[in-house]
Amino acid sequence: MTYRERALVSAAAETLEEAHEVVGRLTQAGFARNSIKVIRRAEDLYEVSLPVGAANRARAEQVIANRSGALGSLPGTGAAFALGVAAIALGAGIAAALTARRMVPRYLRDGAPEPASSAQEG
Repeated sequence: MTYRERALVSAAAETLEEAHEVVGRLTQAGFARNSIKVIRRAEDLYEVSLPVGAANRARAEQVIANRSGALGSLPGTGAAFALGVAAIALGAGIAAALTARRMVPRYLRDGAPEPASSAQEG
């Protein structure tokens, strides 16, 4: 690959921690840590830059643009998470209904007549 086929992908970060998060996402995506540079541009501005080949430019830009964290970076995980929460809520509702049914006296559940009271009037 010649020098002309390479591009520089960069992102601005407001804090050093945010810049390190971008670096972490890039390294998790498979980019070499020693090629990623963090440069302080101003007191509250850092630049993260990475030289990449033309084939990896879109992937690097996507990793840099995705600032929602690990859960949002995987496709479909938001829907899977929502489905999991819904399943847990449904299970909890069924368990609560079964527990509540056991608490109702049998004569109310089965439609049987109310038992005679044991205390006799006299």
